[in-house]
Order: sequence, then structure tokens, then C-alpha cells
Amino acid sequence: MGFESKLNMSVTKKETNLSGIEMETFRQELSPIFDERFVTYGHGTRIEAAEQILREGLQAKQAPNLDTTAYGLENTNEGLNKIINWPHLDAKAIIVVMLPKNMERSHGGMGFDKHLWEDSNNELNPYRLPPKFIKGYIDVKNRKLILNPAFEESPDMPEPKIYKSAFEGRPKKAEGQIEIPTLNTNSSDQEIW
Repeated sequence: MGFESKLNMSVTKKETNLSGIEMETFRQELSPIFDERFVTYGHGTRIEAAEQILREGLQAKQAPNLDTTAYGLENTNEGLNKIINWPHLDAKAIIVVMLPKNMERSHGGMGFDKHLWEDSNNELNPYRLPPKFIKGYIDVKNRKLILNPAFEESPDMPEPKIYKSAFEGRPKKAEGQIEIPTLNTNSSDQEIW
């Protein structure tokens, strides 16, 4: 067997597909996360990290947006099989983030969900989604939903953070006036602009 074949075999993961009975049992276990009033996301991690996330919130290093750190969860056979065969890092725990559909999540031109994140005290992961948005986690191996007592069905909407624009603080010209660069005749370099 050549090197390429060995490499492909080591990367290939055997998928688990649930039987009809297993699918229905799993669907019943996960019924609290498929509430029609919410948009539901999943973030894969380790079991130990999941316990910490329930207490402290979900930390992220990228711009705070759920699309950069989580996938949408669906109550379909394909969606349930995706949870069992999580597409990222063979996760053993799936953090369940639930946001009310009627909650306004885009404020003042900010990106979707961006203002829901708080500043973290962690340099590697400077953003934190508070535990009140985390319904719990799914223990993939045991196919159990572990609920988070800190989850809030009707969370208060945080005030949007206003970030300074790159143009803020620059002097403004009166409307209609245009600044025309002048040639510095005392300079040895002949740059006009």
C-alpha cells in the first residue's frame, strides 16, 4: 500500500448511522433543543470543556459571530446523523446555543449576533457568549442531552457595543470645500501629492 493510500485511510472516519428506533429515541432525547421559538446552533468540543462552557460561557478567538464557531442544528434524520458524526474534530460533546427567533440580534449595522458576545479575560479567546444563551450540551457517545441551569428562555438583550470607526476623530471639511494639495517649492523632492 502506497503512502497516499495510507494517508487517505487515516483521515477517513467511519460514520455511524442511527437505525429507525435509535433515531426516534435520539430525537425524543433532543426534543428540548428543537423548540420552534428558537434558532439552534451546535459547537463541537470535548466533554470536559463542555462542562466548563455551561458554567462560564462559550469563548471564541475569531470575530464574535455564531457562524464562525457553530453550525445550525436540524431536527431531520440527516441533522441527527450529523450530530453523531460531528464534522469538526470528531467532537464528543456538542454545545447547544439557542437564541429566541423573536429577539432582535442585529443592532446598529453590527454583524448578526455580534453584540451578544462579551469581552473575555482570555487573550487567546477574547470573546465570550454568556451561559444564558447555552441550552446545554449533547453527550455524543451516550446520546444524552445535559441541560444548563443558567439558560434563559427570554434573555435580556444586551446593549450593542459601539466600535470606533477608522474615520472617527478626523477633522471634517465644510460641505462643498475641497482640500487641494500644494507643491512645496522648498523641498528637494519633486512629489506633488
